[in-house]
Amino acid sequence: MSSLVHGKSTSKVEISHISNHGSYHRGNIAYALDLAAIAHPVDGYGIYIHEKEPQRRD
Repeated sequence: MSSLVHGKSTSKVEISHISNHGSYHRGNIAYALDLAAIAHPVDGYGIYIHEKEPQRRD
């Protein structure tokens, strides 16, 4: 069954779009930083939580 019916999308399609949309833009920014020879900033929850709560690694 199609996820699009009469111009309306399902919530599954909307959630997928929202989660993938940010990834698309982060990829574009990373590419632009590479072209400009600029280091990428630290990004991601895993890195954040390891810095804030290092005891969680044990």
